[in-house]
Amino acid sequence: LELNQEFIEVIENVHMKARNKALSFYSKSREAKDRYLELYIRNAITELKSDSSRYGRDIIIRRLILSYLSGYLAQTLGLDFHSSTEELYYLLRKNQGLEDFISEFVEHITNG
Repeated sequence: LELNQEFIEVIENVHMKARNKALSFYSKSREAKDRYLELYIRNAITELKSDSSRYGRDIIIRRLILSYLSGYLAQTLGLDFHSSTEELYYLLRKNQGLEDFISEFVEHITNG
């Protein structure tokens, strides 16, 4: 029981830090937000380029699809993005048919 309470406190602490980080972002001026967002977008694209060179196009497309699906699940089910990503990966580990369906879609995109 004590371990569960400690775990809950850790999770709450993580979520509170995330909220505080968001509050800091929202309190910035529009120009500062734009610069901040542009920096992170450029960093993300650079990371994808690097991964593409290292692992290939299929992996990048798969990452983008899974990210889209996580966002879609979060938006349509009212989950936060982190939770929807966890649920998606949990489901994919259990459901080979869904995993194959996504892999076929990746192949369809990459091979036309």
